[in-house]
Amino acid sequence: MSKRKKRNEIHLTDKEMLKPIDIELFGSEDDPCFGKLYKLSTPECKRCGDSEICATVMGQRLNVKRKGIEENNRFKDIELEEESADDYCKRLYHKLGKIKIRRRLIKKYTLTRAQANKVIRKNDN
Repeated sequence: MSKRKKRNEIHLTDKEMLKPIDIELFGSEDDPCFGKLYKLSTPECKRCGDSEICATVMGQRLNVKRKGIEENNRFKDIELEEESADDYCKRLYHKLGKIKIRRRLIKKYTLTRAQANKVIRKNDN
């Protein structure tokens, strides 16, 4: 894999900047910056006619990188465990009435009314 060029080393004429990029060149060695160096504050990206598509391509590439990193590493903020419906009901039981708890259970856990009532009765003891 070759080292990418810095933005100020990419020399494109105004005529080349206005010409749409050939789809077959995306990601190839002949592709100077598409999806690699996107930053809308630079003059090159402001003049480019394909900046929206470039942003999408760069986002997809970063998403692939992010997923690869997440597979190999543990991130505590991503690993938040979901609270079960029973624990949620126990926590709210003394604070709210049964009707409000049922509404919240239905909304948060997409339960039916009968299922929510069953969870409330189970924690009624």
